[in-house]
Amino acid sequence: MSFAVWDTSKYDGHGFEVVNTLGYLPQDPDRNPALLASDTIAHFAQCGINTANVMEYTEPYDGSIAIGSYYIPSVKKLTNPKLGASWTYNPQTVQYDPPYEKPSVPADKTNTHLYLWDEDAYQADNATGWTLTEKTN
Repeated sequence: MSFAVWDTSKYDGHGFEVVNTLGYLPQDPDRNPALLASDTIAHFAQCGINTANVMEYTEPYDGSIAIGSYYIPSVKKLTNPKLGASWTYNPQTVQYDPPYEKPSVPADKTNTHLYLWDEDAYQADNATGWTLTEKTN
């Protein structure tokens, strides 16, 4: 079980930006999920963020619980992180999509490279954006 913490002051027209995530291990008897959620909201309030809210996320983890993802209240789901201003919300998939599909990594580089989104490169030339990058350990 995990929790997503979103900030209601960070709304993009579709959802609220996730600003923190928390994990809860049910086998840990000293961690009460209800207290964890309320303590988190109290912590954000002490830091001057009075617009935090918490949602328990019990769906199988698929990488979408991440800082920078969005909580969509109309469907009570979390999106993937929005990696740039050019990404658009797709209500059918409840995900943010890049302006164009990520290319495949060349076969001879699948173990050593991956594509990362570079919003600055896309803004300078909208034929670019996905940058082939060497993996680091």
